Amino acid sequence: LRPMRSDPPPSLWLTPPKNEPVSETSDQASSEKTEMQEEDSKEAAAWAPEKIHICAIDWAAFKQIRNRDLLAFFKEYGATYVEWLGDLSCNVCFGDGFTAKRAMLGLGQEIPSPPPAEVQAGDEDKAVPDFGNMTWRFCRRPIRKIAND
Repeated sequence: LRPMRSDPPPSLWLTPPKNEPVSETSDQASSEKTEMQEEDSKEAAAWAPEKIHICAIDWAAFKQIRNRDLLAFFKEYGATYVEWLGDLSCNVCFGDGFTAKRAMLGLGQEIPSPPPAEVQAGDEDKAVPDFGNMTWRFCRRPIRKIAND
């Protein structure tokens, strides 16, 4: 899964990693950049405090989720619209950063940082990513479809 996952740039982490390992796939991919990718890479990544990024773990279930399902999930916090970034991720947009933060705190559950010792002891050869440090969170309750298509 590591070659397919792209972590946020270390500048957006709560505590940037000291020695971020560079995988072979990222070296290979960086040498094969297109013109469009080079233009995009010139823009620095920045926080968008009025948005909550959602990335699905369950591919089959999330493919069934629509805008109205996400807006219904965040209705208590007044989500305005959904920006789809692909089949498995999207940004839910709010009127301001304060409202987005309230929604994140109310509907999300923190991931411990650093990972617990029993998780880190699982595989000695591979580094366990610190998702809590990357500001990832779990939903407190699942996002469900509100109606069939």
